[in-house]
Amino acid sequence: MMKIKLIAFFSALILFYNCTGNDENQPGENLSPIVVIKKLTIQEGSDIRYDDFIYEDNKLKGINHSNGNSIAFTYDGNKISEAVKNDSGQSIVYAFNYKNDSLLVSFENSPDYKASGKYQKCVFTYNSKGDLGSINNQSSKGSYYMFIEKDSLNKNIVHSWYGPDDTYLVVDGKNNPYINMNENIKKFLFSYVRDYDEPNIYSPDLLYSLNENNILVYNWKYSSISQPTNTFHHNEIIYNSDNFPIKMLHKNTKNDVNGTLIRQYDIEYQIIYQ
Repeated sequence: MMKIKLIAFFSALILFYNCTGNDENQPGENLSPIVVIKKLTIQEGSDIRYDDFIYEDNKLKGINHSNGNSIAFTYDGNKISEAVKNDSGQSIVYAFNYKNDSLLVSFENSPDYKASGKYQKCVFTYNSKGDLGSINNQSSKGSYYMFIEKDSLNKNIVHSWYGPDDTYLVVDGKNNPYINMNENIKKFLFSYVRDYDEPNIYSPDLLYSLNENNILVYNWKYSSISQPTNTFHHNEIIYNSDNFPIKMLHKNTKNDVNGTLIRQYDIEYQIIYQ
């Protein structure tokens, strides 16, 4: 009888480990490790703020900000179906619309948010190759249209941000911190930041042009007489052994050849499996 009990005990123990061994942090069959951003810390003068990127089941489920706000994502398979922002205790829900079940064509929150000045609708267009061609944003804060084209190196060049203004970019050919992020989340965060001016959510210095690389130099050329003709910015970047930035010093070089430090970024990463 004792022998039968021992056999039953060890059988149950083996079954337990077989059932619990494949948790979300373990690689499954046919999955590969990828590097994703874990934490972004931004220092601007004496002000320090940060974002924590939260992953569940190897997907980005949310971003928590040091100001107490957050964004949470809901998926339909691998497709983003909804984003909810907690904005000082108010929940703002964004719905996503797709073409051919994959290309994000628009996102929008409820027109009811117009009264609080937080309404936003953003429409994306694509060229015949499926590359992003333009972003048309309409919100309580105003509207902008952004046209995107490829240069000879197949990198994105941004035109017409708020009006007839151009942005010229020089990139480094190395890995952007957001290179492995869901493409539709990138489009959402990029457009969202531009409307709500929250660089701690998704810094334009890190991914101004939705490129896979990092920006070394970008130059705004304004046509408006109320703004300077040219504004030059550049980033000094320190990389890890996998060519991901771990520190970035963002400087303005318009009046100082050595650059005036505007803000510093420190970036941490983690591994997930997809």
